[in-house]
Amino acid sequence: STVGGNEADTTQTAIVGLTALFSPHLVGEFRSSVSRYRNDRIPPSNGSFTIASLGFPASLSAQAQFQVFPRFNFSTVASLGKLTSSEIRRVTDNYIETGSLTWTRGSHEIKFGGEYLIPQLNDIQVDDPTGNYTFSQAFTSLNPFASSSTSGNDVASFLLGIPASGTMGQALYLSLERRYVAGFIQDSWKVSRTFTLNLGFRYEVEFPPTERYNHESYFAYNVTAPIVQQAGLNTPGALVPVTSSMRS
Repeated sequence: STVGGNEADTTQTAIVGLTALFSPHLVGEFRSSVSRYRNDRIPPSNGSFTIASLGFPASLSAQAQFQVFPRFNFSTVASLGKLTSSEIRRVTDNYIETGSLTWTRGSHEIKFGGEYLIPQLNDIQVDDPTGNYTFSQAFTSLNPFASSSTSGNDVASFLLGIPASGTMGQALYLSLERRYVAGFIQDSWKVSRTFTLNLGFRYEVEFPPTERYNHESYFAYNVTAPIVQQAGLNTPGALVPVTSSMRS
């Protein structure tokens, strides 16, 4: 497999609805729903060991957000580990409240109501959380500072613990939330037996997203970036990290 590990998708939904007959001319409809979508990609080696047990420094192991088997790349033999040890922990929640009243009077059927929606996303995705390392022949060749096709061995460099290059992924935990409010009113007016006029108005407000840990930024039109100031310019416009007072 070219991805990090076993991937599982789970969807759960709960809905409660109520229809109330207040009078022969007035009917109410109300509904509450909660849904959750979970997407997890967890390598089989996750949590079964630490990379310190493979000989890596404890200080490096402590920086890994998830403990999975790392990737070791060679040019002369087959590589070890997943091509991309990608780990995903993602949960999406949606809370929806809707309500409406339908009032019948003469030739008019008037309906009005509203909707309130809160979508939430808790997410982290890390590629190569314990590292992706490449070994070459250079460090075990007769002259490690000169390229040679006849001297050195990348597996020998691996056994000595000397990689030519390496990367370790890091990511931020995100906890995003949006709010959406809508209201409407409509009238189904039966002008005659063969002609019905439908009139209506709907107003929606979608608020900007917020992030619980302030791990986002926004574009401030009235702020000058520090690097622009160092260049002696006074051109406003910069990306600014969110704060507790400005979270959207």
